[in-house]
Amino acid sequence: KTAYEIVDCDWSSDVCSSDLFDPGRCPSFDLGAYWRHAVACALCSEALARARGLDGGMAFGCGLLHDLGRMAMVCVAPDDYAQMLRTRATQDTRLLDAERACLGLDHAALGAVLAEQWLLAPELVDSVALHHQPPEDGSAPMADLVHVADCIAHGLGLEGSTSESVAPMALHSWRRMDMDEPRWFLLFTELEAEHAALCQSLFPGEGANHERT
Repeated sequence: KTAYEIVDCDWSSDVCSSDLFDPGRCPSFDLGAYWRHAVACALCSEALARARGLDGGMAFGCGLLHDLGRMAMVCVAPDDYAQMLRTRATQDTRLLDAERACLGLDHAALGAVLAEQWLLAPELVDSVALHHQPPEDGSAPMADLVHVADCIAHGLGLEGSTSESVAPMALHSWRRMDMDEPRWFLLFTELEAEHAALCQSLFPGEGANHERT
């Protein structure tokens, strides 16, 4: 499928139960790493939200779904996505740049289309669309949280894959967290422990000590 076919696809309410929504159609996509990172981002987003007096439950959901567009790409255009992964590996390029080059759009843009079609909360749509480029004016606080949480989760290596990398962090989002160094280190420690426990429950035998392949 082309990028336009992906965006124009009729994302009906039963898409998750259809044969289309099957990440197994792209064997090179590491589904375990995807969910380990999603869980890490959700936990970190929730912790940051509570520290700022925001809705922790909403932040958890935003973190969990922030890479929704990646899953959609894998399911709708598995061959193109596999080629994108190969291109990224050989050219050592950023994920967003590789997606745009191979698919014509990136996962944040596609995820936002899907989130809107599913009538998800505006905060969820914003966090999906803007988690790589949160507005400087602070108009999307959940996107701020998810952006910082995304970078932290990758920085701590919680995805557990050899291809894991940390995208540049927007300093304006980092500064809006307004936390001193001891609080950051406490958050990192608690996040790693909570992630290990939750992954052990969701993915028995893995936890935070997943063997990198």
